[in-house]
Amino acid sequence: MQGLLVSKPKCPNCKTTLDGFTDPVGNRVPQAESVTMCLYCGEILQFDSNMKLKPIPEEIVKELNLRTVQLAGKIRQRFLERRDNTQP
Repeated sequence: MQGLLVSKPKCPNCKTTLDGFTDPVGNRVPQAESVTMCLYCGEILQFDSNMKLKPIPEEIVKELNLRTVQLAGKIRQRFLERRDNTQP
């Protein structure tokens, strides 16, 4: 599910300004602790209480449904493969 962000956070990994989000649980509006993925670098992220993005903590990965985490990992892998194949 994709949604728009009112303020545009930066990915803490690649520093790209983001204007949307992808939520594996299906929420249209991100909330504190929502999980998302940067579509520029593939990093799995989480919104903090100030709606800034941070790398997802290991304990959250353990709490998430294993299938969702596995799916996000596959999406990230495919994204990175496509990105690498399109770069000169």
